[in-house]
Amino acid sequence: MFFALFLYGANIDKKILNTKKTLTQTKTKISNMNSQLDSIVKKINKEEIYLSNINKQIIKLNKKIQELELSLKDNNKYLNRLDSKKQVLIQKRNNLEKKVIDFIANNYYIQNANITSQKDLVNDEILKVVAKESAKKMDKISALYESIDTQIQTITSTINKIKNTKTILQKRKQELAELKIKKQQNIKQLQAIKLKYKKELQKIISNQNRLQAQLSKLNIIKTKELQKQRELAKKRLKAIKQAKKVSKIDKVKVKNYGNIYMQSKTIKYRGAKTIPPVKGIITKKFGAYTDPVYKIALYNDSITIKTKPNTKVRAIFSGKVVFVGDTNEGKMIVIKHNNRLHSIYAKLSRISPFIKKGYRVKKGEVIAKVDNELEFEVTYKTLPINPLEVIKF
Repeated sequence: MFFALFLYGANIDKKILNTKKTLTQTKTKISNMNSQLDSIVKKINKEEIYLSNINKQIIKLNKKIQELELSLKDNNKYLNRLDSKKQVLIQKRNNLEKKVIDFIANNYYIQNANITSQKDLVNDEILKVVAKESAKKMDKISALYESIDTQIQTITSTINKIKNTKTILQKRKQELAELKIKKQQNIKQLQAIKLKYKKELQKIISNQNRLQAQLSKLNIIKTKELQKQRELAKKRLKAIKQAKKVSKIDKVKVKNYGNIYMQSKTIKYRGAKTIPPVKGIITKKFGAYTDPVYKIALYNDSITIKTKPNTKVRAIFSGKVVFVGDTNEGKMIVIKHNNRLHSIYAKLSRISPFIKKGYRVKKGEVIAKVDNELEFEVTYKTLPINPLEVIKF
């Protein structure tokens, strides 16, 4: 019973320790996940601010492009008007030149003939006046033409500048549009990562809550078990005191064996027998026995085998080591076997260096040594079995 309680308590402590360790790891994971989430949210905010600035820049560029298009339209209209004026002047100049040429051609003889009459003199003077007036008109038309031509060059230059500026702005607008798409994709990817992290974080938080609930449950079980052990210790102490009183009254005939007969539920073993852990003599049997000192009826879940000093202890079946540790009466090993059996070896003096928790042992493998006594117990799940039903002794 002692070893069953000890093992049960050790298992509870082990579970509590493992749960606390896992809970600490889970809290660290949650902290890391929160940090990563904060980092992702900051990146998303940064990208959204950048995207907002891009949108503002695109709006400004659209406004500037619209203004340039209006200016270009106005300048093109003005250029068309100047072009029309220029064409009219060209036509006027051509007409004037034609008239002068025609007049000179028709009166060419005057310039080459001798002035012999008054008519010839008049015609010569008329020619001079016509030539002079034509020259004035030609100068005026030329001045207007040059003025219009200068304006056309200025407007053309302005239009070219507007077109160049518009091209630059449109190119910049295209670059911003492409950058906008990239930023939108980045935000979409970050949002997906954020969602994934949130789902993962929710799982970890749920696991943390489960671990906390499990830890609370284990602590309650441990508290109850400790309380149970305290109550059993009080009963045993009371029985021992009562036994002492009885032994003082009649040391020869003691009929009262106490009132602490704690029999456990047991189970029969149905399998084939196996090798014993050690060879020797059984000094304490399985089941009910009387305390030789205090004459108290007790129940024993194990057997005690007296053996030679420094005897090797062997595993009765192949299995997995689930517990290795120290007790008040020596070292102890617990092995879990495939047939749901547990074999417990106590009061060990030395443990093999290979025997660690999780180590797979083979049947007959040396696991430890004892000075002169081995306490041996077998259980099926949590129920004790008489070890002599399991081993050939």
